[in-house]
Amino acid sequence: MWCRANVAAGTWDQHGHSEGPKKALVMPAVSARFYFANATDAEAFRNLWGAEATLMAPSSTCNTRPGMSDNAREKLAACLNYSATPSGAGKHPYFDACAQWFNNLSPDDKETVLDVIDCVASSHSDIAESIAATLPPAPRCRL
Repeated sequence: MWCRANVAAGTWDQHGHSEGPKKALVMPAVSARFYFANATDAEAFRNLWGAEATLMAPSSTCNTRPGMSDNAREKLAACLNYSATPSGAGKHPYFDACAQWFNNLSPDDKETVLDVIDCVASSHSDIAESIAATLPPAPRCRL
């Protein structure tokens, strides 16, 4: 795996997610996300894997300010991270905030989150951010 060979131990993590299809004859949603402690490693990963890696690696738009954001990209990140349970020494507070955000959503908004995940894992990933934009403010990305 590229991360083990190129990034220092303890400065990255990964999380995989799969969910059964909600409709017959639909592929299950499957995604893998990678988290990096510094922008240099994230950029190297993005450069290797191209545009598809953009949603998996933290970007310069993420910030360390606590609170909620109405930014569509931050909402998309929360959709992809609400069930994250990274391995290693302690969880990052961002993942706990995403889980709490998801738990406080209405049933319809929770369904929208699952639709966003389905879009990211399908050929419709280009519309995932616009769907996420319809959700309530989400935790700011702190990675």
